[in-house]
Amino acid sequence: MVRVKVNNDHSMDLHDLKSKMEDVIAHGGIPIYVLATMGTTDTFGIDDIYEMKEILKEMEHRYQLAPIYIHADTAMGGMYTFFNDYDFQMNPLGFDVEVNAVLKDYQDKFRYTHLADSMVYDFHKLGQTPYITSLLLIKEKKDLVYLDLDASETPYVGNRGYGSYHTSYTLECSRMGSSIAIYASLLAFGFEGYQQMLANYLKVNIAFRTALKAEFTNVEVTNEVSPVTTFRFYPENTRWREELRGELTSKEITEINLYNEEYAELIGLDRDIIFFGNTKKQRLIFACDSPTRIPVYVHKFYTTNPYTTVEEVDRYITFLKEHMAIHFKATLMAEPV
Repeated sequence: MVRVKVNNDHSMDLHDLKSKMEDVIAHGGIPIYVLATMGTTDTFGIDDIYEMKEILKEMEHRYQLAPIYIHADTAMGGMYTFFNDYDFQMNPLGFDVEVNAVLKDYQDKFRYTHLADSMVYDFHKLGQTPYITSLLLIKEKKDLVYLDLDASETPYVGNRGYGSYHTSYTLECSRMGSSIAIYASLLAFGFEGYQQMLANYLKVNIAFRTALKAEFTNVEVTNEVSPVTTFRFYPENTRWREELRGELTSKEITEINLYNEEYAELIGLDRDIIFFGNTKKQRLIFACDSPTRIPVYVHKFYTTNPYTTVEEVDRYITFLKEHMAIHFKATLMAEPV
């Protein structure tokens, strides 16, 4: 597995992808597949599959390679392919201007997902279904031959079926029936129903970001507009831009991480009221005194409930403010005199 750099918006750096693939070839290796991510869990980074495919075709032609497989991890973001044919100029569902702009940007990115050889949908993330409901789509059935089992050893499993009892529908004969919940939800909400819910996730997050920045002078939003908002607090004024430029020391970054970790523990005590997620590795940044990059701790506002509306945002902000007051007081008491 070869790691590839990412851009500031958390999408794959395609120049680095090409460079890494050429390095693999130069050392006698053969690139087999590329894992594209269409909506990362923490930051909703979206890879440019169209340009990725163009690079792969160029590499295949230049080095006489077999087609390089692309798997699109659309587990979270794939639902936004529901907007591939939406007319944003007419805007029949009447989305807000800012929401409309974000969705149009998504359309430009997700409309090429079909170029991938396989993709996956986790309907439990944005599709309003139970946790076990996931869907794997593979463009060419023949690709499954690499996973098939030997008929002599497993006569009732694999790519064979008897009567109405078909075992070829799922990998390794797994039949948990999760497709029923997916199908039921698709019928229940319909195309426009899903579009309205998906747009609402953005609308609520935009309102949350706006309110967060208005109420706190020591917070910075650390990702682009999406169904998830990541944010980072500072003991005093924000220093996010300095962190991104690598101007802080490793000690300063670690102290800010600790400040956020302690705050996360505090709000976590009341997670039965409102639950905010967090991650200790939203991205890696350089410190001015260390060649080793340091992970960044951030909080996550992630709402996938259709009943969560803009009107609820004030309650979330009040929750954060009340706990920040407690955290600030505790921090002052802990400081040496």
